[in-house]
Amino acid sequence: MFESTDKYKKAARIINSIGPAELPITDTLVDLLKHILKGNELNLIFAFKRKHSQTLEQLKQNSKLSEEEILKKIDILAKKF
Repeated sequence: MFESTDKYKKAARIINSIGPAELPITDTLVDLLKHILKGNELNLIFAFKRKHSQTLEQLKQNSKLSEEEILKKIDILAKKF
């Protein structure tokens, strides 16, 4: 299932707030994120909205994902980026 463009724009804003260089949030950037990130990986990105540096326990609480799910998604995202 495809996630809405708004969700990818939200993910782009969160990624921008964490990284050293801010990218303009354009249709091209959103399209790139749609190709890179699967919808179920967005939940992990959204967990960083309020706090960029978190312990695993905080991440579990903020993402509502299990430790196993988080570690799996982190591994997948690390390989993509």
